[in-house]
Amino acid sequence: MLKFTATSELYRRFKLKEQLMDWFEPLPYQKEAFLASEQIQLIEGGNRSGKTHLVCAKICQILMGIHPTIKRPSPMKVRIIATVLNEGTLGVILEKLKWLLPTIYLKGGSWANAHRVADNRVDLRDGSTIQLMSNSQDIQTHRGDSIDVAWMDEEPDEKIYDETLTRLADRAGILMLSMTPHNGMTWSYKRLVKASRFDSNIGYYHLDTLSNYMINRKNWIQISSTMPQKEFDIRVKGLRVANEGLVYAGFNDRTHIIQPFQLPQGSQLFMGVDFGLNNPHAGSLWAITPDHKAYVVDEYYETGFTVKQNGEKMGTWLRTKWGNFKIRWISVDPQSGYQRNEQTNETNMHVFARALSSTYGKTLPVVPGDKKKGCVEHRINVMRDYLVLQNSGLPNLMFFSTCVHHMQEFEEYVWQNRKDENLNQFERPKMAHNHLMNAAEYVAERNPKFFNIIERRLDFSTQTRELQYGSIGR
Repeated sequence: MLKFTATSELYRRFKLKEQLMDWFEPLPYQKEAFLASEQIQLIEGGNRSGKTHLVCAKICQILMGIHPTIKRPSPMKVRIIATVLNEGTLGVILEKLKWLLPTIYLKGGSWANAHRVADNRVDLRDGSTIQLMSNSQDIQTHRGDSIDVAWMDEEPDEKIYDETLTRLADRAGILMLSMTPHNGMTWSYKRLVKASRFDSNIGYYHLDTLSNYMINRKNWIQISSTMPQKEFDIRVKGLRVANEGLVYAGFNDRTHIIQPFQLPQGSQLFMGVDFGLNNPHAGSLWAITPDHKAYVVDEYYETGFTVKQNGEKMGTWLRTKWGNFKIRWISVDPQSGYQRNEQTNETNMHVFARALSSTYGKTLPVVPGDKKKGCVEHRINVMRDYLVLQNSGLPNLMFFSTCVHHMQEFEEYVWQNRKDENLNQFERPKMAHNHLMNAAEYVAERNPKFFNIIERRLDFSTQTRELQYGSIGR
């Protein structure tokens, strides 16, 4: 009898064109996002990349208690928020739920009994509920009881996002967001994509439309070939389009960022420093390995300390964290470096060098960056050369993922607007979001090279300095 009942249920669901959730399997490129279990999960992708279907299936499995990585006690309260109510939540999302969630889990055994149209709620047999809402509703509507799982389809208003987080707090709930990043570098980029680099509670997953072999990819390629590059990057690749006018438009997380690793023995260090008091005092630490590969391995980023205090703090940082490696030279901001203290008549560079060496434990070579005419443009051009992808598909310089302030400034460092678009003008970047950018450029302009150090007992001379540190000129 049981076998007959099960067979009848299979037939009935096929007849109604309902998908069997027990047979659902994410496509290979979707699997990582489907198995993710972080408290906040952002799944971005192009149109037809399958992100909405994927999250809907994931929520159904959580409600059914069969999801492989997320288990929640019943009954659960689930909230689903789309951009608009009728066309989004009740149109697209509800139809997907009807396709994916078996009716045997619904209160009354049918959608007619389970779906309360008056308050847009779906009741399940075990007491769980699915609340259907939209981003266009007033924020007061989004308040109420605590919830276990929330799903926001497409980018919501930031206030509604914050309100939803509040509803999840009491139950340590899970928030999932699925979106195509039409609006570029918005609040969700800063608070989720960038935060995911260092916050283990936030997961970021990217889906490419052309990876979806369930669609007609030939047609998609033909259609997308007529799109402007910006539109193609958004709708097909699902990429965040960078701010226009970026100084380093070639920088990209996927090609320039790597996970930290133990540097090979004998690697040599180089550092650039941009002085700051009200603005951040920034240090960009580079490593050149014995096989001549270049990495930005660490950063110093502090505000509110004097030049002397920053020098002492940086010396301690270098000694405790990087003391096993040779520091070849440190290149500092020439403009601020040559400024003199009115009382002592010492330059900032001299004060910094003395303070740095006092806590490091020995004298470190500190040199000024170039300040000749055209030096800013030269530094930028050299830095761009480091970022260009080679035939290997990799750039000449890669960044440890722990250098989060470097990544932030790369994405916000832009050119000044021209006062008159009809005139040729000397191009200069804006003096903002440039502290670590300048620090890194001071290293780049000197073109650091791995130097085979020869240990000899010689009188202190120019020759000895060259043997120890190599050429520190450009």
